Amino acid sequence: IWPGSLLMADYLCDNPLLCEQLKIIELGAGAALPSLVALSLGAGKVVITDYPASTILENIDNQLRSHGIDDSLTMVRGLEWGSPVEFSDDKYDLVLVAEPLWKDTYKLHKALLETINSCVLNNPSLCILLSFAHRPTDDHLPCHDMEFLELAESVYHLEYELLLSKYLPEVCGEESLIQVHLYKLHCVDNIK
Repeated sequence: IWPGSLLMADYLCDNPLLCEQLKIIELGAGAALPSLVALSLGAGKVVITDYPASTILENIDNQLRSHGIDDSLTMVRGLEWGSPVEFSDDKYDLVLVAEPLWKDTYKLHKALLETINSCVLNNPSLCILLSFAHRPTDDHLPCHDMEFLELAESVYHLEYELLLSKYLPEVCGEESLIQVHLYKLHCVDNIK
């Protein structure tokens, strides 16, 4: 479980009304911790997506079963970033995206924003929560992560706001810490 998922899960627990009876979609869910937390906080429906590989989707299904999650509250689907969300006619209230920004996904920023935008087009008042930690390497710098937010604002008209930053273990069980950030994005026309 990446630290961005932990930070997002903690934030949801501290703000349970963000989930209560809402329709939520998680993009690039991995182990689906934010989705599991949203369900425990009373989400009305949660669609959990990740890359359409059977092992990834089976792992998510196993997580749901092992936590006794009611099938009527969830839908697990494969989704490649860049594709619109078309497998459900639900208008989502909240989009969760934990730890999508790192060197191997840098080239997919626009694709991820296209998928997020497909959700915004169905409900311009929805909220997007995005968490990530800068993991700088020689070929990927923190400015590359920030380009995602700049592209979100300039091309997709999604204004962003830093909600919090916190130091968390970079890998579960290790002592080294990494700073993790949580941002909220909203369609500019719907910010009050």
